[in-house]
Amino acid sequence: MPPSRRSRRSPPRLIEILENVLADPEKYAEDEILYDHIYAVMLLGHFKEPNAHKVIIGLFSLPGNMPSKLFGDITTQTCR
Repeated sequence: MPPSRRSRRSPPRLIEILENVLADPEKYAEDEILYDHIYAVMLLGHFKEPNAHKVIIGLFSLPGNMPSKLFGDITTQTCR
């Protein structure tokens, strides 16, 4: 499958991953093996997917230090 077709099909699944994290953030924060939400955020940013904006804002707006527990240094790192 060409990359352009793959990048059009991937965002809905990646957004679904983030919605699952938003629904149960503790599950992902406690499990050190679950990293798919980090890959999802990075790939959606790479694809510049506007439909992901709301769920990403929701994740990084979770109360307390939950965003840091979920994403580690990504919460304060600037990417250029």
